Amino acid sequence: MPAKTSHTPGPWAVSSSVVVVAPNDPRDAPVICNTMDLGGPSGFRLSEAMANAHLIASAPDLLAALKAALTLLEYMATDRPSAKNHKTLVAARAAIRRAEGGTTA
Repeated sequence: MPAKTSHTPGPWAVSSSVVVVAPNDPRDAPVICNTMDLGGPSGFRLSEAMANAHLIASAPDLLAALKAALTLLEYMATDRPSAKNHKTLVAARAAIRRAEGGTTA
């Protein structure tokens, strides 16, 4: 049975260039995160903040796609077991665990 999702369900979208929101959420588009960084050694870089916002906004879709791909990879690996296939499956499972708040171990 799949784990219950505890994050704000997608889709997420970028609003105001650097703010990721959940536009279809009944709570009036809650902010997921603000990628604006005015401090730090690199200073303010709008292009980097926007790129981060778009990457974060795609997270629910990426997680769903990886879960679907994992099912296919597991099926394919039964026909063609190899060290490379095993490594790919381990990495995919670890990424899913991390995204769901678990550890990689």
